[in-house]
Amino acid sequence: MRKLTFAAAVAALGVVGLNADAATIANCGAPSGWAYYAQGGLVGADNAGWDKSQISGGRTTLTFSTEGIFDVLYVDATGAISSATAEGATIRPIRFGANEITVTILYPGATFEIYSYVRDGSGKPQLLTLQSRGPDSLFTNATVMVAPCELLDIEALDRMVDAGAAAAAATDAAAAGAATARK
Repeated sequence: MRKLTFAAAVAALGVVGLNADAATIANCGAPSGWAYYAQGGLVGADNAGWDKSQISGGRTTLTFSTEGIFDVLYVDATGAISSATAEGATIRPIRFGANEITVTILYPGATFEIYSYVRDGSGKPQLLTLQSRGPDSLFTNATVMVAPCELLDIEALDRMVDAGAAAAAATDAAAAGAATARK
């Protein structure tokens, strides 16, 4: 039996925010690392401080569309599949190179994330995440996590940009042809 990839499963489930013209740039597994919880909100003094953190069964996929839109699709600890853009997040690239793409993810309200998809010195892809959740959420915390990746296809960005430019040029040519035909 053929194994479904995370991106294919997301597409099959019809997650809101998934663009059909989007390419998968990175596909990563369950992150683990450390979290710091500040006292306040739902966090009492006895639970404040550092704690090991992981998202068992977690998955993260970075996509990029021909319209130039990034999205981060993820499976959380409950198994639910979500789209960052569908949740209102703004995603912006801040660093790009042959072995890395880093994006910021700003959710309305209180959460800011930095996702660095990188190839280490041996060429192995991984995801490095930083997250800051502010006092407007149920708790204030910061996390740093790392996840292994099965795929990091930075070159797909170039292909999608080229495809978007070609589509825009075809649309412009069709519009110009229609205008000429009306004359």
